[in-house]
Amino acid sequence: MKDVRHHTFESGHVAFDRKAKTYGISTGNVVSGTQLSGYIRSHSETECNGKTDYDPGCLRNFDLHSFYSYPIDRRVSQWCSDNKNKAVILYCIRHHKGEQRIIHGWIITGGHDQHEFEARFDFGRRKSQRVIDEAIEFLCGDRRPYAADILCKTEAEVRSTYEAGPALRLALQVFRSRRAS
Repeated sequence: MKDVRHHTFESGHVAFDRKAKTYGISTGNVVSGTQLSGYIRSHSETECNGKTDYDPGCLRNFDLHSFYSYPIDRRVSQWCSDNKNKAVILYCIRHHKGEQRIIHGWIITGGHDQHEFEARFDFGRRKSQRVIDEAIEFLCGDRRPYAADILCKTEAEVRSTYEAGPALRLALQVFRSRRAS
């Protein structure tokens, strides 16, 4: 059974939070009002439904093609190319505002149960970063790494990215620990 988590999103993005309350966020292959996601096979996987004569990369390319209506960000494509021997789940976190498609970012999970955080790609907009942070918690049970870990170069940038409260405290803690290591 799919792991569907319906509860109030607290990303601060009112429109997305409303959609998430209706559609939820779920792991695995999903097409909903908040996400498009799918399992992406490793480059070396050549068997599907008993047929074993696929060329290496053929099934992976087929899986990636399922995202054709949402052009994959070049950074996501590069990550997939650099990690072609990993089987992962690719998530496009998005919603629609009328006819307009709003893509907040991409999340990649993997590992033995496909719930381990691998990568995130957002577009630097504060609201979208918060949506991706919240989605990572739903999909992986882990809010790290926050956008501050990847995008911010100074503590002042972290402070300007997050409002005062628990999210800021955790982002500062993560930022400082990364700088110390």
